[in-house]
Amino acid sequence: MKAVWLPVLFIQLWGGDPITPVFRNNLVDVPDFLGDIYNGYEPNNLYSQYAGFLFSNKRNPVGQIERMRQSTYETLFVKAGANLEVKLFNFLKFNSRFGMDLARSTTEGLQPKYFLNAFDKADENTVIANNSRNNYFVWEQTLTYDQTFGKFKVGALLGTSAEKTYVSIVNASIQGIINNDKDMAILNAGTINPSVSGYPYDNSMLSFFGRASLDYDSKYLLAVNLRRDGSSKFADGHKWGTFPSVSAAWRFSSEAFMKTAHSWLDDAKLRVSYGLIGNQNVPGGLNYSQYGSSIYDYYCFGSPTTPSIGSGVITVGNPVMEWETSKQFDLGLDLLLFNNSLEIVADYFRKDIDNMLMQEPLPTTLGFPMFPYSNVGSMRNTGWEFGITYRKAWSDFNFTASANISTYKNEVTSLGNGDAIYGHAFDNVTVLTKTEVGQPVGYFYGYATNGIFQNEEQVEGSAQRESAKPGDIRFKDLNSDDVLDEQDRTKIGDPWPDFVYGLSLGATWKGFDFNVFFQGSQGNDVLNMTLRDFESGTGTMNAREDFLNRAWNGEGSTDKYHRISAEQGQNSEISDYFVEDGSYLRLKNLQLGYNFCERLLKIKGISYLRLYVSAQNLFTLTKYSGLDPEIGSSNATLNGIDQGFYPQARTWTVGLNIKF
Repeated sequence: MKAVWLPVLFIQLWGGDPITPVFRNNLVDVPDFLGDIYNGYEPNNLYSQYAGFLFSNKRNPVGQIERMRQSTYETLFVKAGANLEVKLFNFLKFNSRFGMDLARSTTEGLQPKYFLNAFDKADENTVIANNSRNNYFVWEQTLTYDQTFGKFKVGALLGTSAEKTYVSIVNASIQGIINNDKDMAILNAGTINPSVSGYPYDNSMLSFFGRASLDYDSKYLLAVNLRRDGSSKFADGHKWGTFPSVSAAWRFSSEAFMKTAHSWLDDAKLRVSYGLIGNQNVPGGLNYSQYGSSIYDYYCFGSPTTPSIGSGVITVGNPVMEWETSKQFDLGLDLLLFNNSLEIVADYFRKDIDNMLMQEPLPTTLGFPMFPYSNVGSMRNTGWEFGITYRKAWSDFNFTASANISTYKNEVTSLGNGDAIYGHAFDNVTVLTKTEVGQPVGYFYGYATNGIFQNEEQVEGSAQRESAKPGDIRFKDLNSDDVLDEQDRTKIGDPWPDFVYGLSLGATWKGFDFNVFFQGSQGNDVLNMTLRDFESGTGTMNAREDFLNRAWNGEGSTDKYHRISAEQGQNSEISDYFVEDGSYLRLKNLQLGYNFCERLLKIKGISYLRLYVSAQNLFTLTKYSGLDPEIGSSNATLNGIDQGFYPQARTWTVGLNIKF
């Protein structure tokens, strides 16, 4: 089974109703309210033995797994590289590096015919044969110059890099084989609805770059860089971007006035840098509009009973889209103390991002099926980073401890058309986040709550008198107009942490080595959308174990949790009721190993042998009630939102490293 299916199955599982059994082929004494469970049941169809959920539109995950097992999923990866270095002179060398990353994927098999309910069925069995090719190549050439003139060290580098990505996808299917036998999963065995689809996709980038550096007495350091990058993802006139940078450092520990500190100060350096970095991380082909047909693209010309197939815009292109540019300033301090046993690093950074590449909302009256990608505005990230490392050795025992902490502040400084950008849930209707000038990207947007209605008097005295009942969530009427509407929505949470941190401990003793790594985040919020289903009260979704005991059940019982009822009213509106503290501390990695010394290696030809056991994600300390507080997203406007997020797995590994 492909791992990519796991989150899908997970969503089906937690969204399923708690009443329907997994199987329906061996039930006895079926109660009347489960009478519809046998609709479409075929005793001789293996895939009909599973029960379809009666009170939700999710699929039976056990049945889904069994159907997926009727197909094979194979992927072959090939990674390779080559490096050629030619020393032309003592001060000049040429280097050529080539790398490739190839993937070949095949999916073949049967999608059986079955019926569990109106949402979980297949009217015909389908034979599928899907193939994809993914090729990535990179070729880089550099010419490096290094020369020393007394106390001066001069360096220079000229280079070029070419990258190419090519993807080809072909999908074939046919329906109407005689039965659900996997051995009949042959394209030629099908009789109806043959289908073939596919497309190629490629993009490339060509870069020219150079660097010049100057080092005087290892005390004063200066470096200047320049890149010129061209991307096929942008249209003519916008393909190229130029990105310069400069950095300087002063090793003040080498100054004469620091000699008195050499008894405890081994090295001290002050760093400063400023530069531009380009970003072209968007899908390819977005500069073109795409046209196509669908089952909705029909229109009647002449005869009102004879529809003709047509075509329309599928994606809206943007021919003026260009590189996103980050301008980053960094000021840093490096200290090495007490005979190299203590290392301290401190940095302040400010990063201004211009021409952000995002999807820009357009009025629905324009009739576009999707929002086009555009350079929509700018934002600023600022923060501090601190790191400290301690090293100590006692005979055969060596110990290392490292800790780091980073603060972070995000602020949108401009948006292209000035309008806010909203992030939506799976349904593309429910608004979850808002991005606007002066605020962080994708802050949680909804109603602010004010406890729970305890009695009818409180309901009648509120702006929710027409919809609420005692036990419902009480929202704040922020503009005091006695109406609860869009004007009362506000910022209810921030997915970005106040700071993140890490702690690493390592030790070696004779042949043994031990490493442990903790990571954490503090101050970030999580919008727990799973609670909308878990606490819906309709009985059509699974519920949390503590839901019954903590829910409101009368005046004064609780001012935090709403009542249980199939009539939820406005309880499911997006509000800070669903916002939780997402701070956490996680044991990310733990490893214990043993290196066998040469005198223990009796096997001829083996020069190195190491045995190790490791574990990832052993435990997490958090107040978050969901399964995993570490929730990211490729879409910055949807960061920190739990919509059925598949948790990170706890993994144990036993390994052996051998060198011959």
